[in-house]
Amino acid sequence: MRLSRRTAIKGGFASAALVAASIPSRRGDAQPATSRLLRFVPEFDLRILDPIVNTGLVTLQHGYMIYDTLFAMDSTFTPRPQMVGQYAASADGLTHDFTLRDGLKFHDGTPVRAQDCVASIRRWGARDVMGRSMLARTASLVAADERSFRLVLREPYPIVLDALAKISGSPCFIMREREAQTDPNTAVTETIGSGPFRFVREEYRPGDRVVYVRNADYVPRSEPTNGYAGAKIARVERVQWHIIADTTTQVNALVAGEVEIVNTPPLDVLATLRRDPSVKVANIDPQGWMAYIRPNFLYPPFNDVRARQALAYVVNQADYLRVAAGDPANWRECRAFMVCGSPMGSEAGMDAHRGANLERARQLMREAGYNGEPIVVLLPTDNPILTSITEVTINNLRQIGVNVQPAAADLATAFARRARREPPAQGGWHIFHTRSLGVELNNPLTSFPLASPCTRDAQGNLTGWFGWSCDERIEDLRTQWTVAPNAQERRRVAELLQQRAAEFLPFIPLGQMYTPIAHRANVRGLIEMPIPVMWNLSIG
Repeated sequence: MRLSRRTAIKGGFASAALVAASIPSRRGDAQPATSRLLRFVPEFDLRILDPIVNTGLVTLQHGYMIYDTLFAMDSTFTPRPQMVGQYAASADGLTHDFTLRDGLKFHDGTPVRAQDCVASIRRWGARDVMGRSMLARTASLVAADERSFRLVLREPYPIVLDALAKISGSPCFIMREREAQTDPNTAVTETIGSGPFRFVREEYRPGDRVVYVRNADYVPRSEPTNGYAGAKIARVERVQWHIIADTTTQVNALVAGEVEIVNTPPLDVLATLRRDPSVKVANIDPQGWMAYIRPNFLYPPFNDVRARQALAYVVNQADYLRVAAGDPANWRECRAFMVCGSPMGSEAGMDAHRGANLERARQLMREAGYNGEPIVVLLPTDNPILTSITEVTINNLRQIGVNVQPAAADLATAFARRARREPPAQGGWHIFHTRSLGVELNNPLTSFPLASPCTRDAQGNLTGWFGWSCDERIEDLRTQWTVAPNAQERRRVAELLQQRAAEFLPFIPLGQMYTPIAHRANVRGLIEMPIPVMWNLSIG
């Protein structure tokens, strides 16, 4: 017998004993007042372990568990030294010198070297939008000795430290040189970092459990924890991620004390959770998330802008947001490509898309040459938010005569399929839906779905994010924004950039959502930053 979410809401989770059998604890018993074990339910399964190859939230959280960064953002989103002990820049902004701080070791006991950092920066820079922008201006990046390295630019890049400290997309995690020399399009197989926790490979069971243990050799910085900067202190000995696909089971486990944290509780049970004194619900990210549709630019029909316009015309944002987030307190309509409420956000050029126009969408699909071919839409089955918004699009497309072929799979499998460049009929895809943190979309350099590079790798493939949009005008405006001399000029360029995005449509905005985290009341030290991390946390 399985407890439905409706029953859980009506009964106040009275049947919490019906929790997942995979959770190894005393059945129905909470942990003691203090504990060295932290049990966490991520949003979805961890299948890809390389946070450079994959930008999904769970892979990113895995990266934060085991890797460290040269710089880190504090609570004001100001970059601070993390692995770096000393840093200096020349007066002209072209030469940057870095020296590593004392005590840095990888989990295999070897010291972190400047050579590891150089190789990691190069691999990260081959994939990340800010990294590519920085490396495109780089004249040289070399290790001076085991602990110091130098970056020399051809032209000033005022946001070098912001790039190295970025918190989402692909952060610049430092790997051993041998892993960092892996082709940036191929996932690494060894997961040896230098961060506050070690990944326990022998206990890793995809679809069930991920285990980390405290890295006893990690030397935290002396400064207090401040956002992702300062001291990273592992206050528990062991962290277990429990992969629980059913959201009702997740919530029941939390209320029963079988787990300490649920990353993304269902929005329709938040009110009930807030009334439970054993649980706390916290919105640690006031910028929220933006949901959006990403089309594949490599193949018809969405390589034609008219088909992408048709996608925009089938969207009535309120329909998506209601099914995904429920209570209007959990969402807001937003058509800004750089997020409403941010300094750069603007809905310029999107007036025509303030409601659905199915007849116009049908006409545009015909003009784009669409003639009934199957359209492959990736449909995740184990993530309520992405499942619901994908189903809205499927229904809307069918209303305008599109032959939709849903590719149903768990989210980890669907996200892995995004990387496939084959034609849709041969294992590729036409459309997927996702959501990204507002903090990573709110400027043109951190926004990977906005970036539209037309550069190609050694194999001749476009180098952009999944979907591979290519637009020289967007790239020119992103460059202008990067070198703009002041905030006023950046705002002017951002307005032009969003107007161009409204014409080209690298993605289709579906609005903003706010998804709080839920945890046991005895969990202390939760860092209020967009991505939940496990250091600094204690229980009891």
